[in-house]
Amino acid sequence: MRIQTTRTLVFFGLAAAALLAGCNGPTGAPQEGFKAEPASGIKGAITLGPICPVQRWPSDCPDQPLQAKLSIQDADGNEVARVESGLDGLYSIELDPGSFVLIAQPITDNSAAPEQLRWPMPPAAVAVTVKLDRWTTVHLSYDTGIR
Repeated sequence: MRIQTTRTLVFFGLAAAALLAGCNGPTGAPQEGFKAEPASGIKGAITLGPICPVQRWPSDCPDQPLQAKLSIQDADGNEVARVESGLDGLYSIELDPGSFVLIAQPITDNSAAPEQLRWPMPPAAVAVTVKLDRWTTVHLSYDTGIR
């Protein structure tokens, strides 16, 4: 009984090892089409603030994460990508190396609203250079208008 149990364990162990070894091809390199991590792009966090009136430094009322949409344009002003941050405010988008402009989109379509009702205000557009095999970090903050 003990010999059969040992044989069964050895068999399943060898079968599992063979399956795992086949996942990466013969040299242990990733298979064609598999990319472990994107080579370059833009990543960061989007926040909303200030949250409390009359904030002092250091603040006990930190800016809050914000889910928002960003448009990425090339140097000629053509939109090349869009990305939306998660509920935690974090975003990332893979891009080839080059020069881009990151444009935060309004939270709602409030362009027809009077100026005092256009909150939160998106941050100004940001020029970004993406380099080969590098991630460029850009943090953006929407303004609540609270003073």
